[in-house]
Amino acid sequence: MYGALVAGDIWGAGLDVTDPEPMSPDDPLLQHSKVCVLPHIGSATHEARNGMARIAALNIIAFSHGEIMPYCVNPEIYSAR
Repeated sequence: MYGALVAGDIWGAGLDVTDPEPMSPDDPLLQHSKVCVLPHIGSATHEARNGMARIAALNIIAFSHGEIMPYCVNPEIYSAR
């Protein structure tokens, strides 16, 4: 990415995930004026957090009633029964 910035292929970059993480303090991306590196805060809104809580609650309720969880991340577990 640094090369693309220096070459002008991209105007800038906003990063909330890096590899490696955390970035090395001497990584040139951290010093570039057109790069903004933020912590993982993309979901830190009331709407997002309320939505995540609702999804978790619906999954817990369904699971506790022996039902299929409506927001199962790995639904293949149900076909393995």
